[in-house]
Amino acid sequence: MFGLEQDMLPVLRRTLPKAVGVSRHRLVSVLSEPFIGGIIPDILIGETSREEAPTLQRRITFLQASVLALVERCSRLDEEEVLRHLHITPQAAKRALDGLERAGAIRRESSGEVRLRRAAASSHLVITAVEVKLERWREALAQATSYRRFADRAFVVLDGNRVRPSAELRMAFAAASVGLLLQYRTILKPVIKARRVRASSPDRFDAIQKLLDV
Repeated sequence: MFGLEQDMLPVLRRTLPKAVGVSRHRLVSVLSEPFIGGIIPDILIGETSREEAPTLQRRITFLQASVLALVERCSRLDEEEVLRHLHITPQAAKRALDGLERAGAIRRESSGEVRLRRAAASSHLVITAVEVKLERWREALAQATSYRRFADRAFVVLDGNRVRPSAELRMAFAAASVGLLLQYRTILKPVIKARRVRASSPDRFDAIQKLLDV
């Protein structure tokens, strides 16, 4: 039995990627308590979904991340549509687009359309976010659910010596599509699988930057 949630983390940083199905050759990085969009997952794992991770040549701002998320969702937009969707001035839109072009994230067509470069697509990285608690599973589930804003998969890890998965617990996790693992010192036991759901948001691009250490 663990005394503190922090006591669970050293083992998890080593064992979680394999436990949630991340192969070693696709693993990009494992972060502890990164700040993403106002919330802090205990562990964030990045893995490539293809042969290469997404590429950003320089760090981008939250506004630029908002533009990227918008362009990724809508596929084809011109500059006028970008500023209208985001309720920003033409000057702010131009600065954001100029910066993204320099970062190699977008290209501007002669028609005025803004396109996301294939190398910058957030789908190239699979993000797994994890919440760790001793036994407060409802609180952990609520936290993990909020990670779906930027993560493809969300998991909760609980102290297996403190928690017995009840029918209520299992139903709640399954309904939220959040995975559950129980930790017994160095051993992780999967209880509920996490369903992978595509996330698209400015926070996702922020998470990608941190995982890639841009």
